Amino acid sequence: MNIFNSLSYVEIISNILKTRKKVNSQFTFSRLAEAMGIQKTYVSRVMKGDAHFTSDQLYLACKFFEFNEEETDFLQLLLEIARCQINARRKILMTRARKIQDRHRETKTTLAAEIVETPQSTSYQSYYLDPLNLIVHTYLSIPQFRDNPKLLTHKLRLSTSGLEKILQTLQKLSLIRWNRNTESYEVLKDHLHLAGDSHINPAYQTLMRVASNDHCLRLRAEKKFNLAVTLSADTEAKNKIHDEFLVFLKAIEKYVRQASSEDVYQMNFDLFSWDPD
Repeated sequence: MNIFNSLSYVEIISNILKTRKKVNSQFTFSRLAEAMGIQKTYVSRVMKGDAHFTSDQLYLACKFFEFNEEETDFLQLLLEIARCQINARRKILMTRARKIQDRHRETKTTLAAEIVETPQSTSYQSYYLDPLNLIVHTYLSIPQFRDNPKLLTHKLRLSTSGLEKILQTLQKLSLIRWNRNTESYEVLKDHLHLAGDSHINPAYQTLMRVASNDHCLRLRAEKKFNLAVTLSADTEAKNKIHDEFLVFLKAIEKYVRQASSEDVYQMNFDLFSWDPD
């Protein structure tokens, strides 16, 4: 469970107890109260919203759940918010909490992929700033294209010199290498993810989006699935959508890693506000 999905320390404790109890019967309100040195009835009052823990009690609760330092600090911040009586200070504390939440909504905290943080070399920048580099790299995970990459000139509408340039880029970055014994390419790295805070990420996202849209226009209806939704909601709902997508992303990453390589697909997802401010 990702505790950073909620802004209520009570909700987090309640949910974590339910989750942990499914795998370990020792996680009960009675054991929690014992670990905190308080009565079970007081824990129940807090869970119902009729009282609050002290900072020391919450610290012991975090220790009971074996939360790390960052998780413990986050719950302590949520406790401050819950007990705060000054609106101006509460807004400041909420801003801090939401920034922490946003940081934990980044895909690099969710995926098991090797994260490319901020590539400085010209080669890595050229890799991400031409969508065909990533597409060819992915196609080389499929045996027939690994053995005969020239097939990609027709499939991707590439010139022979254009394909050769891409293969050189991939080799220079040690993402692939030519095996003389098998007379085919070996993929050395195939599970990369560009960090959202990389200085080239905005350009990469834009170029990949343009390439995707251009390609989709040429595809038959049965070869694609497109969805565009415009909706009105509040920030809490938007954040829950974001959190649910990260859960989905983590689940499908497992499917992708277990699947055999037969074809190359593209998935894009956008969630943003139309308000520029």
